[in-house]
Amino acid sequence: MKEISRNVLSFWSEKEKKLEAAHLLDLCDMVLRHKERLVTPFLGPAMANWFSLVLRGTGLCYLSWGGFEDAERVRFVLDGCGNQPGTGDAEIALIKAVPNKKDVILGHRDILGSLLGLGLEREVLGDIRQGEQGVVIASTLQMGSYIIQNWTGVGRENIQASHAGSSKVLPVAGLEKRIVTSSSRLDALTAAGFGVSRSEVQEFIRQGKVKKNDLECLKQETELKTGDTISCRGKGKIKIIEEDSKTKKGKYAWRIFIYKDR
Repeated sequence: MKEISRNVLSFWSEKEKKLEAAHLLDLCDMVLRHKERLVTPFLGPAMANWFSLVLRGTGLCYLSWGGFEDAERVRFVLDGCGNQPGTGDAEIALIKAVPNKKDVILGHRDILGSLLGLGLEREVLGDIRQGEQGVVIASTLQMGSYIIQNWTGVGRENIQASHAGSSKVLPVAGLEKRIVTSSSRLDALTAAGFGVSRSEVQEFIRQGKVKKNDLECLKQETELKTGDTISCRGKGKIKIIEEDSKTKKGKYAWRIFIYKDR
């Protein structure tokens, strides 16, 4: 098996993303050259989708896993010996954090901020999910013990951190909504989804605040379809569930899911 062509890096325009992608290709080359098994850091949805496409042409056995069945952030296990990895090979720790005060709900942004405040990099952290008690986070197995020993608070709330074991996580928080737009363009759907004016959204797009499927999108006329996600800095995130039949006036009707921070 040959080394992967670096031409695939042209997909990325952002320097930081291109460096991250180049590191992943270096890992692939090491696995191919030395017939070994390696695990990547946690990858966001856009990078994970790109890497999956790259791996399909390598002949490598691989698996992506984030600790939860529907995880957005995942690690890839790469095997150069022809052995199919299992989920345990992803070396992921699930950690439960329970606030000392009852009925306190820990917010996603506060949780992530407190973890980064411990000196952790985002690449060692996976999804943050609400559990039946407190929250459950995914981390690399290597950092699991460090987090449990040092993570004592989220914002003003004191917490108890421990291995999650078989703790169940709740479905992603949010609500479904039906919206009507004049077109399937990014600016139209984003405006209707977040309940702001189209001109305001167009300014957000120009400022680089809007992402489609975890990738910055600067073209307001970009067409959207079922399954696409849209995030807008400061506003939140939505997913297009499906396109309903057009209205009598010929407008587009959509069912969307609006993510909520519990």
